[in-house]
Parts: sequence; structure tokens; C-alpha cells
Amino acid sequence: MHSSATPSSCSLRGEVLGVCGAASAAARDRFTGLGLGRLAGRCTELLKDASPNPWAGEGVTDREADVLRLVIAGLANKEIAAALRLSPRTVEKHVENLLRKTGARSRLELAVTSRHPAT
Repeated sequence: MHSSATPSSCSLRGEVLGVCGAASAAARDRFTGLGLGRLAGRCTELLKDASPNPWAGEGVTDREADVLRLVIAGLANKEIAAALRLSPRTVEKHVENLLRKTGARSRLELAVTSRHPAT
């Protein structure tokens, strides 16, 4: 499956996100393809622990948090869909849910107010 993310764009976005979901998914797929599924699973577990959902207290699911990180990074719905291997419609629904849960009135407000979640 083709993703619009390149290694260089992942490293730039990774600075903003802390991790690059598209690169992580590609690495997991590659490891699994090489017969290293157990290693890929363990790496995925470790990465999840390294990047907790800081918005969980606001009712944001882990998948919505993945979408939110990419909204904050400035990606469009189609780019988010490609990076997370979701349909654009699914991303639209996640963004709608995030707007509702956070009370933001626009995508820009969502991105700006969600940069520093309450802890």
C-alpha cells in the first residue's frame, strides 16, 4: 500500500508528533514480512507505552489521539488517512468526534487548543 509519507517527511513530522505512525506501520509490516512478527509486536507495545494518550481524560480514544496528533501537525484528512491506513471518511468522523469532545468550533481551534493537553 502506498503512503504519502516519505522518510524525510516522517522525521520532520516525528519531531512534532514524537513518533511517526506511518513509519512505525511500515517497519512493523517489514519485520512481519521477514518472519519477525514477535519482534514487531514487542516494538509496537513499547512504542505505545512511549506515547500515551494525553487526551484520554477528555474522552479521546487512542485512535482519535493518533488523528489529533496529525491534525496538530497540519496534515489534511487524506494525508492522515494514508498515514494511519484509514479511509478518508473514517478520519472525517474522528475529526468530527474530536471537535465535539473538545468543544472546538474549527479544525484550527482544535489544533491550537490541543497542543498542550491538560495533565
